[in-house]
Amino acid sequence: PMAPSPRLSLQLLPSPGTLGHPEVCRRPCMHFQLGHCMNGSDCNFCHAAHPEKAAKLDKKQRMLLQTLSNREFSAMILQYVQQRLEPASETAKVAAADLIECLREKAGEASLPTLLEREQKNLQKTFARMNVSNLIGVLTHKFSKSDEDSYVPRISAAMEKLRWHFLTEDI
Repeated sequence: PMAPSPRLSLQLLPSPGTLGHPEVCRRPCMHFQLGHCMNGSDCNFCHAAHPEKAAKLDKKQRMLLQTLSNREFSAMILQYVQQRLEPASETAKVAAADLIECLREKAGEASLPTLLEREQKNLQKTFARMNVSNLIGVLTHKFSKSDEDSYVPRISAAMEKLRWHFLTEDI
């Protein structure tokens, strides 16, 4: 059978924000969850079910991450993004190549930061519950607050490329 055209595939989605659900979709639409999204099928947030509440960093974790260099932080996020993409199809991995390359380039030769075992476990529990979009969101948030804001559009474009890949995948 022929794959649906990208235009038809996009029309079949509940909203553009749902593209790439569950791993690379946008945040869940709070209004849709409450049963009344005014934007309907034009909403830029995800209208698909998210079984558990999105993982969020607590204050201690946010403070700890602020102490990391951008290279260390990129190395850490790269590790979790690669883990999340491991079960993906080969075509999805190819589509994610720009994203992975951006992270590798930013991480450079930095090794993973040395953290206390308890801190590492707590971060791991939180990051393991995040999808790729959440992980990249944490990264771009940190960079947008630093002098690295020129990096944010590039990583965002790589994420969009990955999302749009899912229009050609089976829905």
